[in-house]
Amino acid sequence: MFRYMTFEVAAARGRRDELLVLRPAELPFAGMTSIQNAALAELAAVACRDSGRLDEAVEFFETAIELYNRADQPDRELEVRQTVAAFRPTVAGSLELARQWWAASLRAEARGSEAVTLTVRQGLAALDDLDMRAPDQEPDDRTDGAYLRGLLLTRVQSPTWRDCWDPLPWLLVVALDDPGHSYRATFLAFALNQAMLVRPALHYAERALNLETDDPWVQRAAIFARLAWYGILDADTRRLLDGMEDVAWRDAIRAFETILRDDLPGLQKLADRITFDALWARELRANAVTRLTGPQAAGPLWRGVLDEALKAEPPDRIAAIAAALALRDVKVAREQIQAGAHDGNLSRPDAQIYAALVELVVGNHESLEQAVEYVGAIERPFRLRQIAHMLCATLGQTWVEQSFATAELHRLRQASLARLDEVLSVPLPQLTYELDNVGISSNDPARDGLVRELLQIEELRSQDPAAATEALRRLAAESAGEPIGPTLVAVNRIG
Repeated sequence: MFRYMTFEVAAARGRRDELLVLRPAELPFAGMTSIQNAALAELAAVACRDSGRLDEAVEFFETAIELYNRADQPDRELEVRQTVAAFRPTVAGSLELARQWWAASLRAEARGSEAVTLTVRQGLAALDDLDMRAPDQEPDDRTDGAYLRGLLLTRVQSPTWRDCWDPLPWLLVVALDDPGHSYRATFLAFALNQAMLVRPALHYAERALNLETDDPWVQRAAIFARLAWYGILDADTRRLLDGMEDVAWRDAIRAFETILRDDLPGLQKLADRITFDALWARELRANAVTRLTGPQAAGPLWRGVLDEALKAEPPDRIAAIAAALALRDVKVAREQIQAGAHDGNLSRPDAQIYAALVELVVGNHESLEQAVEYVGAIERPFRLRQIAHMLCATLGQTWVEQSFATAELHRLRQASLARLDEVLSVPLPQLTYELDNVGISSNDPARDGLVRELLQIEELRSQDPAAATEALRRLAAESAGEPIGPTLVAVNRIG
């Protein structure tokens, strides 16, 4: 304790020479906390650095990092890593610094979107600096950096959903690099869902679950992906759901699946338990109350959904349109369709179906045929169930006094269910289904093309590994000079 205090006093008085007698092997001092020892290690490190004793400085800084980690002080640990990277950068140190910035972005959520954005920028800057400083990284380091870049990009507070495509090439490449990495597949599944590429999201979520059957986070991703594609859960998935510790999320998913099965008695038992804190859950509750009690009782819930959807960053156009239609506010529904098409927060297929629904409820009979044609091309069971049991059923109750609207909503509902029977009788579509058949796009042809090729290589890998290897080599050659080019070359080594 006494010796520790002498060093503290020396530091406070600027007597650097007294700090230089301390050696890294002497730490930690017994009887002192990890935080106290870490702080002393920092002081000694700075003294050594300023005296030109850089190797000793690095040792002290590494001791401080270890002690802050032991004391669960991640922000202090991050600060020390930044200091080390500034005067003694290494590939491993830069990668760890980027990983720490990604972890910091999770902690920053409590401080708001600007704080998250700042940490993400710092992490991306660390990776950019690494790529400029060390262009000839080892393949494993290159793919680790690509993985971290993908993770950081998933944390970007996106102004439009199209920005959700930014992490996809990086995460797709590293999933090709190591098909046995369950978390790479899981992060990719969540990112694909965010980008509205639900079919490949299901593929990677299933892969992750096969690799890590007992991991709750992997299980959660699989539950979500299966519901998002099929709209209902099989017995195995329900057992996974039963084991989820997040009761509010579990009950909301159960209620979602129940309404998509058109099980109103089951929904009656679950409606009051839809308490999960998310806009989609509040929209689900509004749908449930409409179906069970009527549109008048659900009115305040729908108004809350509309307000929240419009204030969200970016605005949730789909929730806003659904709420406006449920509130019989055609003007707002049309405005949101136009705004979503303009700002990129509404996909072309969604804009088409909602525009047709708006025209249908106001008496434009031609819109029914357009809507029926639209559902006839859908291959995703969830969407068909959603149109039948949520959109058509809810609007049928909302516009019940207009017989022409309810009759045509009923016809659209029947067409959706007929199409559902068809898609359930055939195999799953290809991984590029949404890109090729639905019109989902990032509005960047080069990025769309890269994502498409990587998904095609993934699909080809299980059918013809040699052809997949050749396709990957060709893509790496074509991407020379692009930011992702060196990562494709690094992955290409595995053949």
